[in-house]
Amino acid sequence: MTQSESERLARFLAHSGIASRRHAEELIAAGRVQVNGIVVTSQGTRIHPERDEVRVDGTVVQQATEHVYVLLHKPVGYVCTMHDPQRRPTVLDLLPAEWCRAALPRPPWRPCTEASSSPKATGEPPRVTTPPPLPR
Repeated sequence: MTQSESERLARFLAHSGIASRRHAEELIAAGRVQVNGIVVTSQGTRIHPERDEVRVDGTVVQQATEHVYVLLHKPVGYVCTMHDPQRRPTVLDLLPAEWCRAALPRPPWRPCTEASSSPKATGEPPRVTTPPPLPR
């Protein structure tokens, strides 16, 4: 197995839309992830996405094959996050449900900020456009 053919397990889970990388590492540490039927708990485990079968809580994880990029105008009052403990509306509430499975909204703007955001599921830096400041 070479480095170029393999991928870190947490990265694979994140790119598959299962969880953020940080949460994927928590799933791995909790023993909820299996690779080829073997429970994996060590961070940094590398897999071959084309050959290895990965399961989370017994469900097979499919490798992401398509990426969708959305440029979204974030209205005032919406926050850029997957889950808001304060139950404020999120930018994902503005998208069709089938698009939200692997969306990663960025950056974490405050709810009073108005701008355009590009949620990405690829881990690439988002391309963000903000309106110019208003003259005072």
